[in-house]
Formats: sequence, C-alpha cells, structure tokens
Amino acid sequence: MGAAAGKYAEMQAARLAQLRGVSPPALDAFIGSLAKATALPQVQYHFERHGADFGAATTEDYRRLFLDHIRRADLRYFTCVHPRFGSRMWYLVGMDDGAVAQYNQSRQVYWSFYRVTNLGKFLEFGRGWWVEVVRTPSGWEAKPWV
Repeated sequence: MGAAAGKYAEMQAARLAQLRGVSPPALDAFIGSLAKATALPQVQYHFERHGADFGAATTEDYRRLFLDHIRRADLRYFTCVHPRFGSRMWYLVGMDDGAVAQYNQSRQVYWSFYRVTNLGKFLEFGRGWWVEVVRTPSGWEAKPWV
C-alpha cells in the first residue's frame, strides 16, 4: 500500500469512527436537514461555473434545480474529511444524472452544486477514503466506500 493510500485509509477510518459515534436519531436529523436548505450560497458564482451543465438559463433556474436535487429521495450520500481543507464534506449524488450537491459540514453550508461528466470516475476517485451513508431498515448506516 502506498503512502497516499495509507493516508486515505486512515482518513476513511477516522470519518467512519466519527459517524459511528453519532446516535442514529442525530444522524437521521442531520441527513434530513440537508434537504431543508432554501438557498445555495454564492449562487451567482456557482451558476456562472456550473449552470450551463444543467441547461439552466438563469440563476433562479439553477437555484431551483439545486433545491429539487437536495430534496430527492433517491440520492446516495458520501462523506469524507477533505484532505486539503480538513473539512467534513458530504456529497449528495444523483446516480441517474451525475448531479452532485456538496455540503461542508464543518462550516454548515452548501459548498457547490455541479454535474460530473463521468460519474463512474467520480465515484472511483472516492474509493478507499470516502464513507457511504446508507438508509437501512433500522436507520442510517455508515460503511467504508471501498
């Protein structure tokens, strides 16, 4: 195992331990809160960079697409400690369209909303250091993304 892979494995284990230390009701409440946002901060900035990828003609169109996305019932949830910033990040991924809402839990703010052109490559990038949070019949469960 290379040094980078070892570092990422340690980061994944640390994030997994953090999540397993959160009570199931608290994790459920947190994940539920992700859908309750009413705006994407710096929406104009994000619209200028990512709006065309969604076919959004206006900032308001882009904002609406963001809000529709974070409220989807079929999103996959991935989280990690960002290696560059040290922030606890969440990725709310639409598996059918490659749309991703990125939430910075450390700063308690949505960070970005974008569409990846190669979803498989995007998900592969996170293997070995992301944690997937999956709804099970008994509640949310954190699992290593390997």
